[in-house]
Amino acid sequence: MDKKVLLFIRKTARVQAIIEEKDEELLLWMIGNYFEVKRINQIDRRLWSVYRDISLLEERVSLANVQEKVPDGPNGKFLLNSGKRILVINQGEKGANLFSLFRMIRSILRWEIYDESVLFLHGGFVELGGQGIAFLGNKKAGKTSSILSMIIYQGANFITNDDLMLDFENGIVAYGWPRSLSVRKNTLDILKISSKERIGQQIHPGNVYLKENKIDSEHEYYLPVEIGGLGSGELMSQTRLRHIVFPQFIDGNEKIAFIEKITGEEARVRLTENVRLNPEKYCGFMKEFYSLPDPGYVNSKIELLCQSINFYYLYQTFNALELGANQVRKAVGGGSGTM
Repeated sequence: MDKKVLLFIRKTARVQAIIEEKDEELLLWMIGNYFEVKRINQIDRRLWSVYRDISLLEERVSLANVQEKVPDGPNGKFLLNSGKRILVINQGEKGANLFSLFRMIRSILRWEIYDESVLFLHGGFVELGGQGIAFLGNKKAGKTSSILSMIIYQGANFITNDDLMLDFENGIVAYGWPRSLSVRKNTLDILKISSKERIGQQIHPGNVYLKENKIDSEHEYYLPVEIGGLGSGELMSQTRLRHIVFPQFIDGNEKIAFIEKITGEEARVRLTENVRLNPEKYCGFMKEFYSLPDPGYVNSKIELLCQSINFYYLYQTFNALELGANQVRKAVGGGSGTM
């Protein structure tokens, strides 16, 4: 069996993935352009090594079974040797193993990179006309719908959804991560994203799981690289943060969208609500190998954001996503847009 060892790098964080050679192209396509990738000949046992399955682990070591509940698919199954930093994907089916490996690469890099120079937020991010625009908010606030509308109607470049990291070492740079998007089917319909463009229906394990178990879900799942190809823009991995938008749906059948600038205490409160002290909602079992930064550091980062970034509320009815995208473009002054 021909195997490959790939080293994934983001800033100072490193993780190794051991895969079959035939899986390399698909894995790198799923990862997109978020990480630097190097092909290496020798495994570095100082770093975490993630194996696609047990057949690729040549070294004889003791392995503990680990399981983790996953809300949107089959539970995660792993074999772990923490002393040697070995993690083996044990889902059973090779396609599921590869997707779980993709998820673990991202998760371990997030734990490895986490210190007091970064801040994780519950939100998404696009770039439009040189302006980095974040969308923050709780579930069903309209983050994903707003991001998709910026891509479709304004030609924005997609960076991330539901998974935003801010780096404060050199200005305020926002980083995206290759996390899947859970998109409501009615959002896809109202944005007129055709079934031909919705290739995630066939390849994303979340969709396969729903179909095989005959689960009638209002969601479909997509990889960032798929979303980045929907409009006239492209997939980007990072850019400087300039604006933060808090979207909110309003009731009604009339098409309404308007934007309000906010400052001071209001922005401070909303930012605090969307901070993620725990950087990763998956692979919680990895938490024991890392320490979280002192929560007190969050206040200084929020204060810096309040002094440096423009904040807005975006109010829109669900049938007015195009109008909402126009309002955002006008507020930030980026891109040509559709009037």
